[in-house]
Amino acid sequence: MRLKKFAILLIISLSCSCSSQIINRGYVADKGVFEQINIGMKKNSVKNIMGSPSYITTINGETYYYLSSKFEKNGFMSPKEIERNIFSIQFDDNEVIQNIYNYGLNDGKVFDYINRRTISRGTELTLLQDLFDDVGRYTNAESLGKGAF
Repeated sequence: MRLKKFAILLIISLSCSCSSQIINRGYVADKGVFEQINIGMKKNSVKNIMGSPSYITTINGETYYYLSSKFEKNGFMSPKEIERNIFSIQFDDNEVIQNIYNYGLNDGKVFDYINRRTISRGTELTLLQDLFDDVGRYTNAESLGKGAF
């Protein structure tokens, strides 16, 4: 009887651990908040409605960014981003909204910001190409050092 109860508890706990979880990160907005923001509003009104932004930039005027992401996690697997929202509000010099942009997950591009390099296509070599790259490039005299000077 004890073994049966233990097996039932084990099955229930394993099935619960495989269920998916939705994880929200960043700015979580109330419903209808983005619709309240209009071109021509003052910066103070934006802060009163939306609160502090996730990021502020000062290139070509001041811009507020409100970032949010939604991730799905299944069991022990790594979380996968299923939704992203970047709400950008650009102000002019008089602290009035000039432009409003709303970007989603499909608008983004993958960029390797950790290694700080951009991979250009056509320059990757396979392992064999890299190993045999110098075969046939040098003549016998150059390999002995006679033609170098």
